[in-house]
Amino acid sequence: MYNSTQLKSLQDGVVPVMLTPFTDDLQIDYPSLERLIEWYIYNGAKGLFAACQSSEIMHLSDSEMQQLVAFIVEKTAGRVPVIASGHTADSLEDQIQQLQGMVDAGVDGLVLITNRLGPQSASDNDVIEYMEKLLVALPSSIPMGLYECPSPWKRLLSNDLLQWCVDSGRFTFLKDTCCSTEILAQRLNITRHTPFKIYNANGPTLLESLKMGAAGYSGVMANYHCELYAWLCQHYQEESALVTEVGDFLSITSLSETVAYPVSAKYAQKQLGVFNTTRSRTLDDNIFYHSANIAVIEHLQRLAQTYHNKIEQN
Repeated sequence: MYNSTQLKSLQDGVVPVMLTPFTDDLQIDYPSLERLIEWYIYNGAKGLFAACQSSEIMHLSDSEMQQLVAFIVEKTAGRVPVIASGHTADSLEDQIQQLQGMVDAGVDGLVLITNRLGPQSASDNDVIEYMEKLLVALPSSIPMGLYECPSPWKRLLSNDLLQWCVDSGRFTFLKDTCCSTEILAQRLNITRHTPFKIYNANGPTLLESLKMGAAGYSGVMANYHCELYAWLCQHYQEESALVTEVGDFLSITSLSETVAYPVSAKYAQKQLGVFNTTRSRTLDDNIFYHSANIAVIEHLQRLAQTYHNKIEQN
């Protein structure tokens, strides 16, 4: 079991899923990455989720992932916790090596990807048996989390699996991708009165989930307007028109995450002066460069600025 300091290391609020900037020749662009870290923290991030799907981990080598995460830990310098996954391999032995690499990089929390815990046909008992093998092989001193990554396929935790994770004492958080207020309500009922935190990745259900007890937001749209998610996570309990407006805006605009992501997010970061390029190993960035796609992202950012101004004037 973890002590209270470890369990509370990941605060309530926004935990962005980090992008990986690349140079024109598709090498990791570390100067842009350092600016991105500062942008997240300046705009209210309470933690950073490195080596996740948005980081393009399926297209990074294990050594690149470890170097990337070590750099993030170094430049964050303890200002906010850094959690990481890098959990992409198929075999148990390779997964242990990947996850140990994240530990060696100095992360504050280690994240298991649920679709890596056995085949799609695996039963809850099979998944528990697999997790037990991972937990035995990894340091007991580090907080563990779970991520229901949608790629290459999504494994949602059953209530029984979640209960086992909570009861085990080894797991402290979930990046939830169920996109269902009904399922979230069941999960929050299981985790209530425990140190276990649930971070919602879904914009349309975010405000309601915060009111039900979710710890915060950990989704792709924080790569566009992190400060609005941070504000909503701080003010969701207020009965005000502005809270409703911001919640509605974040709900509707989350639909734009389907526009050539992650290139579209990199375009937004380039417009902000954070990234040098929009290059991606996941997607040919030329696919994004059509007038309609550019208009969607530029309109999104302009609208976000209007809400930023409203908040400042409130």
